[in-house]
Amino acid sequence: MAKNIANEAAQVSADKKTAKNNNKKQVENVQLETRKELIEQLIRLIYNFLIVYPFEVGSDRFYMDAHYTEPKYGTLLTGFKENYPNVIFIQFLRHLKVFLWSLLFIVPGAIKSYETFMVPYLLAENPDIDRHEVFRLSREMMDGNKLNVFVLNLSFIGWLIFSAVTGGL
Repeated sequence: MAKNIANEAAQVSADKKTAKNNNKKQVENVQLETRKELIEQLIRLIYNFLIVYPFEVGSDRFYMDAHYTEPKYGTLLTGFKENYPNVIFIQFLRHLKVFLWSLLFIVPGAIKSYETFMVPYLLAENPDIDRHEVFRLSREMMDGNKLNVFVLNLSFIGWLIFSAVTGGL
């Protein structure tokens, strides 16, 4: 009987050690996954600022040129060719401003998003523009027009739903 109690105590002790080791492994796996996700987010952020946002400025320039003349496809690279550091810096400030205002609540972030809506268009017209000037001009241009742009964005919700249902086909 004493031998059974000793065996059970040894088994309980071994089970505790195994559980402790399993918990350590689970914590290490969670930490590893968190690091991977953080690195993925950082790479995505760098990709957006270095590639996507200059293309946004170039596409805005392309469409503005298309209004008056037949644009060249090289116009899409305008964000890379003309004062690339300024384009990146101002786009970074724009998204940082929207992010920080979104921390207050969703509505202030949405308002700032519409307030800075014209920044890429202004950069497409003048990539050398000062950061204070571009935000001031965008604020003035969107003053009284935020609701109009919001309604315009809402008009595309049907296409977004259709795209989601069909898997983007």
